[in-house]
Amino acid sequence: MTDWELGNRRYIREKVVASYEQIFSEPAGRSAYASPPDEVWSTLFLLKVNRLWLRQQIIGMTEEQIMGPRKALFRDVFARCISHLESEDTEACAHALETLGAVLSTLGHKSFPDPGSDTLELFCGIQTVEAVMGGLLGSLGNLLASRDAGRVHAALTCALSIGCLSTNANHNILLEFLVSEELAEQIFGVLYGADPEIDSPPLREQALKLVVLLASYQKYESRNPFRRRLHACSSAASVGRALGQSAAILAGA
Repeated sequence: MTDWELGNRRYIREKVVASYEQIFSEPAGRSAYASPPDEVWSTLFLLKVNRLWLRQQIIGMTEEQIMGPRKALFRDVFARCISHLESEDTEACAHALETLGAVLSTLGHKSFPDPGSDTLELFCGIQTVEAVMGGLLGSLGNLLASRDAGRVHAALTCALSIGCLSTNANHNILLEFLVSEELAEQIFGVLYGADPEIDSPPLREQALKLVVLLASYQKYESRNPFRRRLHACSSAASVGRALGQSAAILAGA
């Protein structure tokens, strides 16, 4: 097996890295990005995600490269990840969701000139955003309703990654699609431990982070269901009782 380097250390080359290189490489003589064959993507999502490799690769790109010649690459990655969220293969679905979250969270550290419109343009473009985000939210909703703690956690993490693409929530156009009644119902269900099958402090804490983040989106404050539901809480004590063990952690923060 070949090696790949990171800093001064050498790592055994993983099979997933070979797949990443087929997707992220820029072979000489190719003027535009060409998506690898479907079998490359199918294989990729069966392999354990290497978040470190993805982060290193994206951090090494300039904002101009990402929004220019590499934009088609990121759109393809997003589209492939979203399409695999409906896979009947539980492992492929989980890896697609983790890949999506890893790429989004790394992009959140980049400094784009116009974070709102640039992020939207990079994700899918204004012409298809409703269809793409509609599909993504549908998949996230299914995962949140799956009664599988791992899937629920991954869905919450992915939603947080989308929410953190901009340091100012009101500049993140994609949040307009996340602040929906359906998603609020499901996330507050996790927050209040509505389903005993997946009720746990770590999940409630993850849900609380997402609720606070989405409630901060005030571009259309009057119809933000997260803000409305938080305001409907009669007291901090009622939230504390719902959070159970998580409340003690929050109180000491």
